[in-house]
Amino acid sequence: ISKGDRLPSSTLVHLGDAGPAPVALADKLSGRKVVIFAVPGAFTPTCHSAHVPSFMRTKDQFTAKGVDEIICVSVNDPFVMKAWGEATGATAAGITMLSDAESAFTKAIGMDFDAPPAGLIARSKRYAMVVEDGVVTSVRGNLDDPLSRGYICPKGVSLADVYTDPATGRSFAHKEFDNQDWYLVRRDSGSIDRGGDRCWHPADDNL
Repeated sequence: ISKGDRLPSSTLVHLGDAGPAPVALADKLSGRKVVIFAVPGAFTPTCHSAHVPSFMRTKDQFTAKGVDEIICVSVNDPFVMKAWGEATGATAAGITMLSDAESAFTKAIGMDFDAPPAGLIARSKRYAMVVEDGVVTSVRGNLDDPLSRGYICPKGVSLADVYTDPATGRSFAHKEFDNQDWYLVRRDSGSIDRGGDRCWHPADDNL
C-alpha cells in the first residue's frame, strides 16, 4: 500500500452489545479523514504497552488535525479485540477496535506476514496511514518487514520515547525477533536512527 492508493472494499468486524457485526470499511471512510493503524496481535507486548497507548495519548492532537476517527486493525477475532480495547482503555479513549479475523483486508493491501515460531499466521505488519475519502494520503511503518527487521522495538516504550527521551540510557538490551540472545545497542547507533525515522505523531506536516 502506498500514498495515492484507494483502499479496497473490505468488511471488518466489530463486537457490540448485540454481538459481532460487520463493518463496511468504505462506509467508515467515505467523505471522512481517518487514521488506520495495525498491529501484529492484540495483547502482544509492544502492541499492548506502547503502540496502542501512543494513539490514546495523542488522540486529541489527531482530532485537532481534522481526523474524524482512529481505527485499530488486527488479525484477531472480534471478541479478543473487544477485550483488548477494554483492557488498554483504547475503547474508552474513543479508538475503534476492528477485527480482520480472516486477514482479508490485510492481505488485500499486501501487509500480511507469517511468523510460525511465535504462532503468528497471516498477521498484519505494523503500520499507520491517513486515509481521506478512501484514498491513502500518508502511510508510515516498517513496510519492508513485519517486525522491524531486527531494529529497535523495545517492550514497554514507544520508538519515539527511545529516540527523544533524554532519560533513556546510553545503551539498552535488544534482541531480534527470531533470536533468543540479548545484546546491547548504543543509543547513538544506526539502529536508533532507523527507529527514529519511523516515529510518527500528529505534529507531522503530512497529516
